[in-house]
Amino acid sequence: LKCVCARLGKSLIYTLETFNGKLGGGVMNKTQITSYLAVFILTSVFLIAAQAAPPPGVPRGGVLNDLQNQIDQEVEDRINGDQFLQDQIQDLLDDPAGYVVVAESGGDYTSIGAALADINPTVDDPYVIRVMPGTYIENVVLKSHVHIHGAGREVTTLQSADPFGDSFNLVGLTDVAISGLTIMGGNHGILIGASEATIADSVVTGTDQDAIIAIDGSSARIHDNRIDSNDGRGISITDNASAMIIGNVVTDNRLDGIFTSTSAGRVTITSNEITGNATAAGNGIQAAGPAAIHGNVVSGNGQGVVASAPGTTIAGNTVTGNDFNGIVVRRDGITVTANTISGNGTSGILIDNFDGGAPPSIQPTILGNRVTDNGEYGIHNNFNSSARILHNQITENGGVAFKDIFVRKDFTVFPATPNISFNTYDDIDGDTGTGKFNVNSAGGDAPAP
Repeated sequence: LKCVCARLGKSLIYTLETFNGKLGGGVMNKTQITSYLAVFILTSVFLIAAQAAPPPGVPRGGVLNDLQNQIDQEVEDRINGDQFLQDQIQDLLDDPAGYVVVAESGGDYTSIGAALADINPTVDDPYVIRVMPGTYIENVVLKSHVHIHGAGREVTTLQSADPFGDSFNLVGLTDVAISGLTIMGGNHGILIGASEATIADSVVTGTDQDAIIAIDGSSARIHDNRIDSNDGRGISITDNASAMIIGNVVTDNRLDGIFTSTSAGRVTITSNEITGNATAAGNGIQAAGPAAIHGNVVSGNGQGVVASAPGTTIAGNTVTGNDFNGIVVRRDGITVTANTISGNGTSGILIDNFDGGAPPSIQPTILGNRVTDNGEYGIHNNFNSSARILHNQITENGGVAFKDIFVRKDFTVFPATPNISFNTYDDIDGDTGTGKFNVNSAGGDAPAP
């Protein structure tokens, strides 16, 4: 415990020094700082509790320290990335040769397309195209080394001229950015293909398909946007693309709020608010590829978070009020830790790898979560689950019809055999699990697994 406290002290000092040293220029606002500190504090408090008495199979300094290091790195990457973007804008503002103005009147050009046609940006001579308040009806094919910088998403709008075209097409580009705009309509709002791109401080709404899609090995930074009321997914990452998705509001999209495919690269999904998506069918976050899903609020969606790739971590999230399951775990090697999972329509956590054939045994780690007041089971272990369920509070789930924990045993070929230890719960359905040192809400012995 002394070692853990020392590590947390150093990490907190480092975090505060980083904020103090790099945020003085106003790169992040108080809400964003609070969001990151909340993730830090939540995980840190749990780290002390869990490592003081490490559960079976989780070595001291193991998965929890790895998780803390990962969250620390995400905070540093966010700060460094935002500072780079601000420095780039300032450099360009200081260089009139790399700065042109689009305005309805009084600017250098009256459309973004006309400005792009007339400049030749390079790595040594990048451009900012400043887009003044107004509505611009066009579809834009961007060039490398250009930042489209609107006057603010409240006052600057790009409306797709072609309902079947993408509002912004970013294909085969490097060092591009879009910020400070509202982007309306089109097939996709922003298509990122084989490109390095930053999308920030914008609104994307009213598209026929996914609002923002990254494909073909792209590297995308998508932060502090509002992505709402699109007819497809809010954000889609596929085909070897990787992404940092941070601080966005993703709401009221017809399909998944955020989607990563099995072919996606590594995706970080942190400090987003993901609400009201896919209420008929779909998910707040559908992570078919490997992802770090940390510190998000996921509520009012069809299902909350669905994870299907080994190496995925789901940590420090608030997953509440989704129509069906809060978190669904479909594969081995997934860690679910330090989340609050409550008030979801069916199970708080569903561990289910059944895809129609013989389900392989999976052993995800369910560690240190608060799972309460869900409509059916708190934790539902389906076919062949050998999950490690450790140090969780699993109470007040299911009313009279369901239990806090369900362990499927009626399918004798593939019964669930989870290790359930060091938890608080009041009732359990199924007896094919193992484990000990569980207590009930009153402090007595919980029913045996």
